[in-house]
Amino acid sequence: MKSQFEFTDVTETWFSTVKNVNNKEEIYILSPYITGSTIKDLFEKSESKNFRVVTKLEISAYVSGALDLDVLRDLICLGVKVFHHPSLHAKILLTKREIVSGSQNFTNGGRKNLEAFNKSELSPKESQIIRKKATDILNEAVLLSKIKIDKFEEICAPLSKDFQKMKEKLQDLEILVQKEGVFDDPKKNLNDQIKSFQNFLSSKPDSVKVQLVEREIQTGFNIYEYWTMKRWLEFQVLNRFQSGKIALKSKRKYLCLDATTHSTFIVRANKTQIGQIYNDGTVYITNPKYPGYSYPVVKIDCLTPSDNIHLANLKLRFNRSHLFVLSSNAEKILKQVDCVYVYFNGFSLNLAGIKQTGLPDGQENEEFVKGSERFNEIENFLKPKLKSLIFEREWRHSNGYSSPEKFFDVSRFIELNVGKYRGQYFYTIYQP
Repeated sequence: MKSQFEFTDVTETWFSTVKNVNNKEEIYILSPYITGSTIKDLFEKSESKNFRVVTKLEISAYVSGALDLDVLRDLICLGVKVFHHPSLHAKILLTKREIVSGSQNFTNGGRKNLEAFNKSELSPKESQIIRKKATDILNEAVLLSKIKIDKFEEICAPLSKDFQKMKEKLQDLEILVQKEGVFDDPKKNLNDQIKSFQNFLSSKPDSVKVQLVEREIQTGFNIYEYWTMKRWLEFQVLNRFQSGKIALKSKRKYLCLDATTHSTFIVRANKTQIGQIYNDGTVYITNPKYPGYSYPVVKIDCLTPSDNIHLANLKLRFNRSHLFVLSSNAEKILKQVDCVYVYFNGFSLNLAGIKQTGLPDGQENEEFVKGSERFNEIENFLKPKLKSLIFEREWRHSNGYSSPEKFFDVSRFIELNVGKYRGQYFYTIYQP
């Protein structure tokens, strides 16, 4: 079975399908909602006039305008056999050799929606099985006449008038919902910030764009390394950049921001390479009361904003045993906090969400929801510390400081940029 799947309006596919049938073949159309001239146009453009249309005379569909009874009457006048099936939900166009199925109804509104369909060529055996099922559906359905449709409309007419009044109230409520911003897409704001940051990078005079370089190593195998660094004293400096102006220290971890998606990740350099690290980083903080000791206080996970409900690109998980290093009242303020979500937009760090201990993301108690008094207390406590935790502290991992674990894909022509946030350098990956 050869198949074609697409997310798009299926109307043109319907037309091309009915053109491939001869004048003796049966064409089955199943759709619970029918409006407009689509089926009539299919009938007129097809050589076959042997159409079987199955729909559903549902009162709510009729009064809401999703089922046009005049269209059904017109089809009957053309000689199309129209059926009512009380359980119909399928949307199908079936010929002897092909079947087109999907989410789209044979309506005007269906052309404006985000729809999907699948078109498949049928073998003789497959066609026989499916057409047998179509015949069974017709046997379960009621053949409609203009008289039956008129009777149905007569019964529903009073309700139709009441529905029009209710429809006006529904429209007023929809306007209210839009005004309140219930369905405002938070990703729109995210995309605006991404665009703003991209513009900032392109106009920043001390940023540098370095195209990755591929080098083959002769070891008997075709092994490739992707180089982005050159040696300058004890630092790793970006190629084609003024020596010493912006330096990347060897073996240190650095936060990197993807300027296209705003996802964050960690990079690390050795003597000749810079690579991406997929594991998380632990931040160690010293306590003046105990000289020579440092404590693993926070674990940082790098995220992609679209993968979490807070649209955050950083997640901070605190070690409850070492909260005293942050402050004397840290344990009290961060009580019942499993982790916090932070969004870094290239200009500032903002607390985006809080996960409460023992509860899934997005199901926290009201006091942990943004805007509440408890949330504000946690935000005010952490905000002056975020810059220090994320940009200034050394990140460590149990695996030690080996070479980068993953090189960037040179085939994608990615450029590495350097930016500056409150005196701290961060790095961005950008695909222009």
